[in-house]
Amino acid sequence: MREPHPLSLLAVGFALATALFLGGQCPALAATAPEPLIPIVGPPMRFVHVVSAAPQCQPNCPEWISAEGPIAVGTAQTFEHFLATLGRRNLPVLISSQGGSVGDAMAIGRTIRARKMAVIVARTELQPCASGQAHCDATPGVAALPKSICLSACPVVLAGGIERYVSGFAAIGVHQIRVGPRTMVRRMYEVHYRIVDGEKQEISRELTSEHTFTVAPTAVDLNALDTLIAKYFAEMGINDSIFKAMLATPPSGIDLLTNAELANSHLATQWLLDAPFSSSSADGKGGLNATPAPH
Repeated sequence: MREPHPLSLLAVGFALATALFLGGQCPALAATAPEPLIPIVGPPMRFVHVVSAAPQCQPNCPEWISAEGPIAVGTAQTFEHFLATLGRRNLPVLISSQGGSVGDAMAIGRTIRARKMAVIVARTELQPCASGQAHCDATPGVAALPKSICLSACPVVLAGGIERYVSGFAAIGVHQIRVGPRTMVRRMYEVHYRIVDGEKQEISRELTSEHTFTVAPTAVDLNALDTLIAKYFAEMGINDSIFKAMLATPPSGIDLLTNAELANSHLATQWLLDAPFSSSSADGKGGLNATPAPH
């Protein structure tokens, strides 16, 4: 039997409050986000609006969104704020990430699907703005396939793409996503009330004690999270082979998916033949030399 494994790094928080009229001890609980057992290295995923720096594409160079780095709790909200700066433009997303928060990955994937955006596993090599420019609306850059990765929770984002581009250069892999116990804080307050016109009003609150402890996820919690991520893949049109591969791979390892697994699961819909946007294009979706992934 496999070890329980949560599939979300969603922040969890709750509070309880009870008090005695005219004075008493009021307990309150607060929780932090679960800590990943496999640490996330580096700053959270950053999003950059990129325009191709390839000289041959002028004057109509393709544009895209570069998404690189770990998916932290809150990255989905950062992505929403970033998209707001682009207005109605639904540019393709070039992603390279070691994974992270599955809850945020699912939220990002759903946003991408709702906006009918493509996802491409590739890195972006950013370049300075043109000479004499202190700031540029879109950062110049060149897409690169070598050393691109999409591991752990990253394939959850990839699944959200309306089209999903991969290549033989990319390492795409899954495993059980584990988190450690949540840190909980129990605080006790002395609370005093008074009655005004028949209504109870708090007049003072004083912290009397504080205790920190940890709570491990329960089997019920983990099974519920399993169900959520399985439903997500089904919602995105990905068959259950990817989810089964996640369950079968311990968190200490990684199952690097083969070309056949990527194609048969529908996680990949297009196979890149060379670097994205290496040819001239008049819009953000062109410049992709790819062939449909065989099924």
